[in-house]
Amino acid sequence: MWGIRFLSLIDHVDSAEPKARKMRQLNGLLNQWYCEDLSDNIRAVLHKKMENGQFIGSFACYGYTKDPGDHHHLIPDPPAAAVVRQIYQWYLEGNSISQIADRLTGEHILRPSCYKKQNGLLFQAPFTTPSQETPGWSVSTIKRILSDPVYTGTLVQGKEQKLSCQSRKRISLPREQWVITEHAHQPLISSQTFEQVQALLASNRKNKRGKNKSEKP
Repeated sequence: MWGIRFLSLIDHVDSAEPKARKMRQLNGLLNQWYCEDLSDNIRAVLHKKMENGQFIGSFACYGYTKDPGDHHHLIPDPPAAAVVRQIYQWYLEGNSISQIADRLTGEHILRPSCYKKQNGLLFQAPFTTPSQETPGWSVSTIKRILSDPVYTGTLVQGKEQKLSCQSRKRISLPREQWVITEHAHQPLISSQTFEQVQALLASNRKNKRGKNKSEKP
């Protein structure tokens, strides 16, 4: 379309030659098969690691850090772990999620993304740019911490995967395909505390939905 001639020194392809078109198509197909096989092999290795209870994330979740002796194992990060425990305690004491976020911001406690950067990690919060990040705690961050079973010592991995080796899009997988490993690392809170929080979150969501319905004309 643009009148550009393509030459490949390695594959000996010249787009000016009529026969080269079929060769390019054949090479493209072979390369695609190679990429698909490589992707399947990598996915199989990662899935095996998850089944063995190994953490495969790029960054440890807030409250933990990677074990220096085994980067597939999580160990508590004392300063952040104390904040996680405090969040659970405040919520059980009757504080709302927004109140907890405001309180942490008011006490100048770094939010997870800023805390990781302060500790030298090249972390970038998903779907944000550095200019969009703020030092304040968000409601979504508090909700995520209160809902994550990782703080009970349970690893939940394999919740999503790439659509294909040629796409960066990720799709969510059904729960029965998740890889769940209990007692994978030291818990920050007890399972009983976590269940109490989940019941309270569900109750508050139900009350909020009921309130919103009653307010509609």
